[in-house]
Amino acid sequence: MDIKNPADRGRWLGNPAQLYGIEKMTAAEGFDKGSAYYFVNNGAGLSYRLSADCALDIAALSYRGINIHFLTKNGYRSPYAFSHFESDFIHTFPAGMMYTCGLMSTGGANRDDGVWHPAHGRFHSIPAGNLAADIQDGDKLTVAGTIRETQFNGHSLEVRRTVCTPVGENTLTLRDRLTNQTPEPCDYMLLYHFNFGWPFLSPDLKMIVPEGTQTSPRDSEAKKQFESRFSFGDPIDGKPEEVYFNTVPAVEGEAALRLENPVLGFGVEIFWSVNTLPVAAHWKYMKSGEYVLGIEPTNSFIMGRHEEKKNGTIAKIEPFQTKETEVGLRFYDL
Repeated sequence: MDIKNPADRGRWLGNPAQLYGIEKMTAAEGFDKGSAYYFVNNGAGLSYRLSADCALDIAALSYRGINIHFLTKNGYRSPYAFSHFESDFIHTFPAGMMYTCGLMSTGGANRDDGVWHPAHGRFHSIPAGNLAADIQDGDKLTVAGTIRETQFNGHSLEVRRTVCTPVGENTLTLRDRLTNQTPEPCDYMLLYHFNFGWPFLSPDLKMIVPEGTQTSPRDSEAKKQFESRFSFGDPIDGKPEEVYFNTVPAVEGEAALRLENPVLGFGVEIFWSVNTLPVAAHWKYMKSGEYVLGIEPTNSFIMGRHEEKKNGTIAKIEPFQTKETEVGLRFYDL
């Protein structure tokens, strides 16, 4: 059967749900109790879970039944269990497949113009509204929702998020339409924190960047490890994290890099729109129990709002302007 052919599917399947579809479920217990999720299965090896209550971020993802994402010791949390004070981020951060950081700040917690900004911002802790899930045109598995980040007597930013995967095609595309709903310009920061874990992340994994990519280390630790920035080893007790910033050449407005695991027999291409996300950070943490690779398309250098403004590297959205951003994953067999 050609799964991409609706006529073929109609001959081989009694009900499409035996092979692909979208299901909505609710967590029954623990810190995640009451949280709503959309489970998406494309019928060809790609399945993932979207967190309706956490900005429609990608909580988990597998390909060919093999886990791709990293999950911290904290596990999944309802946004109502989050606290935005001081260092509480480290007690609630789940990672997951993709955690959106922003919109007012990314990076460490900081205070700017008298306003407190928690680590990596508030966006992930905002439940999506106006939710809709549908199989469009008979073969596009689509979930959409609206996330609004606001402040009394301040900013009002709305994101209309759409996540789409075609039936039988191992691609996930996330599109955000960010609109400034006020008559004032607004500085904003945005980062898509993709997190890869075991067994996809292992010493067998290869990170492949396009020719012409320029990479710089964030600090002395990354500078010390610079020659091995694109390779991975076994977990090491107490190993410090490393962060690098990459400028990746674009083709028709899209930049991409690849991760390949020849032992597992497949790879993934991470792609993003460079007009809104000019930087791709990668976070390499080979510490035991924190074994993760983060690929992070972003519009900043993840220093926190206060420092980014001082550095002159913070983006701006004009009054009532809309900016469109796209990120995604393409899985392929080797």
